[in-house]
Amino acid sequence: MESQPKVDLAEVAAALINNNSTGALATVSVKHEGFPFASQSPYSVIEQAGDPSAKLQVPIFLFSDLSVHSKNLRNNGKATLLIQSGDLMEQSRVSLMGNIQRIEEDAVAQARKSYLARHPNAAQWISFGDFNFYAMSIVDCYVVAGFGKAGWVNV
Repeated sequence: MESQPKVDLAEVAAALINNNSTGALATVSVKHEGFPFASQSPYSVIEQAGDPSAKLQVPIFLFSDLSVHSKNLRNNGKATLLIQSGDLMEQSRVSLMGNIQRIEEDAVAQARKSYLARHPNAAQWISFGDFNFYAMSIVDCYVVAGFGKAGWVNV
């Protein structure tokens, strides 16, 4: 019987994060206590602070203060970002669990550059006063790289 090559789940996770630009973001609902609230959210990435060699980069988001996500995150920063790619039966996907916080002013320029590189249309609203950048510090990561190829990745 022919053995399958071992899949590096961290490499799969990094490729999914770095090669896509939108995912389903679930936050803890303020309106319906204890329930997750999920919707499609565009994102970009920046390097983990102080670790340019890290395989997993940090997802960043641009949210209006009026958005449901922003309201939820102000109450509870815990969230999960699901990113998927590929055809339905062999779809690779990564679930990033982490804490999302507003990006400090000294890192906004880097976030803006990264975000506009992936989402040039955001230039229309990026300067509106109620829009802010947020970053996810990843706590854990679960990857499915196809049938029988899944697991948790050290972050």
